[in-house]
Amino acid sequence: MSSTKSATVHIDPARIIDEVDPRIYSGFTEHMGRCIYGGLYDPDNQHGLAEKDTGFRTDVLEVLKELDIPLVRYPGGPELAWLSEESNQFGTDEFIQWCGALGTEPYICLNMGTGTLEDALAWLEYCNSSANTHYANLRRKNGHEEPYGVKYWSLGNEVWGPWQVGQMESHDYAKKAYQWAKALRLLDPTIKIVSCGETGHADWDRVILKKLAPVVDFHSVHAYTVSEGKHAVNVMGPAAAEKALEITRSLIDLAKIENGLRKALTVCFDEWNVWDPVRAPGEKGAEEHYDLSDALAVAAWLNVFVRKADIVKIACIAQSVNVISPIITSPSGLFRQTTFYPLKLFSTLMRGSSLDVYVDSPSYNGATVPPFISDLAAHTPASGQLTKYVDISAVLVPGEKEIRVAAVNRSDVDDFEVHFAFGPLSEVHDTIKVYEVWSENLGDGNDFEEKGGEKVGVVEKTSKLDEEGKYLFKKHSFQGLSQAVEVYLSPAPATPASLSPSSASFALSRHLGLEFFESAPDGGVHGALLHEQSFVGQGSKSALLLSIDEEDARDIIPSSMKVTFTLSDTPSVPSLSSLVSTYLHRAQHAYTTIYSELSTPSQGVPSFLDIFSVSSSETETFIAETSALSEFLDVDELSTDKFAAFELKGLRKIAAASGRTSEQYQTAARTTRAILESALAKRNLNVALVTFSGSSLSEKRAQPSQQPLPPQSPVPQQPIAGVSTCFTSADVCTNSTNSCSGRGECMQASKAGKTCFICSCSQTSSKGKTQDWVGDACERKDISGPFVLLAGSTIGLILLIGGSIALLAAIGDEKLPSTLTSSATGPKRE
Repeated sequence: MSSTKSATVHIDPARIIDEVDPRIYSGFTEHMGRCIYGGLYDPDNQHGLAEKDTGFRTDVLEVLKELDIPLVRYPGGPELAWLSEESNQFGTDEFIQWCGALGTEPYICLNMGTGTLEDALAWLEYCNSSANTHYANLRRKNGHEEPYGVKYWSLGNEVWGPWQVGQMESHDYAKKAYQWAKALRLLDPTIKIVSCGETGHADWDRVILKKLAPVVDFHSVHAYTVSEGKHAVNVMGPAAAEKALEITRSLIDLAKIENGLRKALTVCFDEWNVWDPVRAPGEKGAEEHYDLSDALAVAAWLNVFVRKADIVKIACIAQSVNVISPIITSPSGLFRQTTFYPLKLFSTLMRGSSLDVYVDSPSYNGATVPPFISDLAAHTPASGQLTKYVDISAVLVPGEKEIRVAAVNRSDVDDFEVHFAFGPLSEVHDTIKVYEVWSENLGDGNDFEEKGGEKVGVVEKTSKLDEEGKYLFKKHSFQGLSQAVEVYLSPAPATPASLSPSSASFALSRHLGLEFFESAPDGGVHGALLHEQSFVGQGSKSALLLSIDEEDARDIIPSSMKVTFTLSDTPSVPSLSSLVSTYLHRAQHAYTTIYSELSTPSQGVPSFLDIFSVSSSETETFIAETSALSEFLDVDELSTDKFAAFELKGLRKIAAASGRTSEQYQTAARTTRAILESALAKRNLNVALVTFSGSSLSEKRAQPSQQPLPPQSPVPQQPIAGVSTCFTSADVCTNSTNSCSGRGECMQASKAGKTCFICSCSQTSSKGKTQDWVGDACERKDISGPFVLLAGSTIGLILLIGGSIALLAAIGDEKLPSTLTSSATGPKRE
């Protein structure tokens, strides 16, 4: 019978470790078992699940895209280790094409067992050379004119292992790899080279780092954790990797000191996972079926990588499909294993600045694999964090608007009431969105529908921290917490109670006339930036996007605006600033005229702002942004093809200086509310307003700011003078956009008879990429996905986007589950 214990988690947003590198969410494919043949590649599939031209499993690609994988390693070690046969149907060209279809970057592991340096140079030449040489021409002959530009190359795979053909001693490998690295860089100085490490704390690692530190960029580490049928062993295992990484950091520092190096040298943890070779032997394909305990162990692994963000810059879970994988396929379908869900939540939520977290909770003191975990934890106070039952990582997202916490309750017996102490944060909102990976039984797993289906997934709900900032984490659970998003529409259309992130993002973009930058929610493809040599904007209307602090929003939202639906998936929104910036960049390629808070009003400061002191520093921001906004709205009928986006910071600054009960703030709030009401009344104008929310905005304060202004309109009647982004010549476009951020070129376009030049991205069809322009660069991931919908000619959209805190933890009835921990063993064995 479970009991409830207490723990305290100390999180200080000022104690930043380093930025979390998105590459820690990378993958791995290998010619082992059914990873490739019958997994990601199945040209003879009889159920219509493979692309006819490529043989790639389309269902596998779509599910892997959910994980947002930035990098995939290939092809791993020699196949003789797994007693397999190779048809050579799938090789370099197919792998790189598959990476393009997935939207990820290739990482190639060279053969230092049976392979030669000449083989390695030929492989690099084939992939990256644009010269008139044998292997570059062979690539062209095979239908790929342009170089692939593979950036990451590793010097062999587990060359220290007795299962490898061509096993070497450390000193022999070090001498050979040093010469290989020099030769590879002579052929292509731009590549990143990874040395072959062991567990990170082995003597092999010391020898290799001392010799190769001057010529490599990363040092690889491999480790897998096992359970031996015991949950505690399973979830405590990743602590071994955490300690190994501390040792690796010291070995890297020592190698840099001894070699007089000042360059960056970090860890590429390019094989890791939960793997019990007794349950799933490698020579039989290693098709492990995971349960809830394994999912919590994977979450604990990922917590390690987030906490060690300063040293771990790449981590590749082994493997992508079927082989100790988060996805299992059959000829007719697939299912997501329990381990898929913590991977997805981390990749979606845990990006930003890793924070130094201290956990005060009871510790596990039983047996571990390897034994040194419990030994260190018992006898070394500094290692006591390794075996805490409450396992935590935390990130501060860009814009410093939100802290997210990934939490695992590793206990299979006790619930934990966790108090979150957030250091000097001025305000922590209590309303949170909870994402839970949990099941009643630790042994519950997933399977194909006909065999029971998926028992373990992600459950979402909205909850609250109590008055003391506490939340209950139930036993053996993983949870993610973030603030909920409420959506206000005016007038309120018939709308679903919730929208998927992709549908929400598409709906908001469509409302703002920027839908061609989105994937259609019905599965349609991205629209190109240029469409029949025209701008891609909506064209029939102008659009206005506003963002504002959640506290100020209560004072300026018109009472006619009611909550229409709640958006359930907001943690990937880093900040209001980034949202506004994203849509401004998009609009520059869709609208002729752009307004923002940086725009300078042509007629100066409107007279209705004379009541504010222009010389007052706290009102300068309010005056500037209000002047620009009012100039955008200053005519009765807005013409089409104008876009404005403002992050309204002025009210917040006045409140900080004078307080929200001051006359100056109240007057500013009334002014802003009147301007918003004026915007909602405009014809041919679509309006969207977004805000992070703390407590419900439906409980607006009864303050003077909600009283009406005097009869005169605060919006002056002045001619519009905006900032044109329709460049008059290709040269002006090139100079103004820094050659389209170096990723495209200025192309001629037209609208309404006007000729101009805008940025279009370079076509890279050999990688399966498009000409999409997202943000200020080509093919950059859109960060505005979770924002939501509007329809109609004049619609005010308020996205109340959960405020300052997003805690990743397990989900349940008012409880948080335990998730991230595992037992550690050595690298993979035969």
